[in-house]
Amino acid sequence: MPALRSIVGEASALPPTGQVTAAAPVARFVRPGLTEEYSLSVDGVRQGFVVAALPAGPA
Repeated sequence: MPALRSIVGEASALPPTGQVTAAAPVARFVRPGLTEEYSLSVDGVRQGFVVAALPAGPA
């Protein structure tokens, strides 16, 4: 199972499944805590990540 590593070095497991949505020109893979976005333009494919909240740890 993939893990999301925080800035303090602790790993949080990501669910292996999620919901996929697509509405031109963006496709999204949404899992609790993390959304992966893929968009297409004449320049190529752009991959982005949206983290729902800061990882727990010292401020």
